[in-house]
Amino acid sequence: MLTQISNNINNLNDSTEEIDRIIKNRKKEKLLKCLQIIDKDIIDIYINDEEIFVEKETLKEFIPISSIGDGMVLALDIIISLILADDFKVILIDEIERGIYYKNYRKLSEIIIELCKNNQNIQLFITTHSKEFLEVFNESLLEFEKNNFSLFSLRNKKEKLDFVHYTSEELKDTLEMGWDPR
Repeated sequence: MLTQISNNINNLNDSTEEIDRIIKNRKKEKLLKCLQIIDKDIIDIYINDEEIFVEKETLKEFIPISSIGDGMVLALDIIISLILADDFKVILIDEIERGIYYKNYRKLSEIIIELCKNNQNIQLFITTHSKEFLEVFNESLLEFEKNNFSLFSLRNKKEKLDFVHYTSEELKDTLEMGWDPR
């Protein structure tokens, strides 16, 4: 099965159905735990037919998740896809840093790595033009899961597509030397 998370953030109806599946499969606490890593004030999640709401400690009421920002909606879509990956699943995330506040890069990286580490059926492809995101993601990988990672940098050389392959260690060395692997 293929799931694509791209610049067109998933239709809210699809997300509400997926959250409903998470709740019915008794994985709501797992979802909340991941969301709380990004925003510690989130204490509950609720859906109706058309909207996703979260309850925040500071507000004591449910608010639409979209009011928190596009970055939280994107993070939610990523987390939902990873939690629901029961069978073999290929997940494509285009421009992962889009809408994510740079201080949340590490948090999102750790969530992704943790959810993938516990599910060997996931094959995850992430595109980015952000050197900052690459650095943070690779730091997280080096701490947790460096052996299951490859970076492919695609380059156009004389009208021919060429690529460079990096392991996590090679990427670390490349970044430390000040080279740009993008």
